[in-house]
Amino acid sequence: MFSLNHEQAIIAGDAEHPTTAAGAMPSRLGLFQERLIGRDSFPQSRAGEFRDMPQSELLQAAHNTRLVARRIQAEYRYGIAHGQSLRDVLAVFDTGWFSCDHGWRDIFRGLARHGPQHDALRKAALTTYLRYLNSRYEFLMRLAQR
Repeated sequence: MFSLNHEQAIIAGDAEHPTTAAGAMPSRLGLFQERLIGRDSFPQSRAGEFRDMPQSELLQAAHNTRLVARRIQAEYRYGIAHGQSLRDVLAVFDTGWFSCDHGWRDIFRGLARHGPQHDALRKAALTTYLRYLNSRYEFLMRLAQR
């Protein structure tokens, strides 16, 4: 049996909608943004994987991270300038472009299954993912300079 994780349920509109302290129901975007909190930093649980890497490998990993971020940003700018939906912009990327950290790959895979009406969720995810990539880059550079 297939079950949705909470992020996928929010995207699909099947998540429980708790009320706020004021009694109002938060929007799907608001719920989704709440679920993205903390996903913009490189997870410390992965730090050990990189600690013993030679400097050249750390620099290469940092360079690759920066290239991914720049490619995503370039595709975003180009797509938006040419009137594409964010869904179409992200469709050029195989999910392998997205890290498994914080469930990013699953999040973008879930977003890909929905129409352009979910572009606000895509923008929130993409913005947070780019902050994650920046955090990963900075972590790798700090390690390389030790």
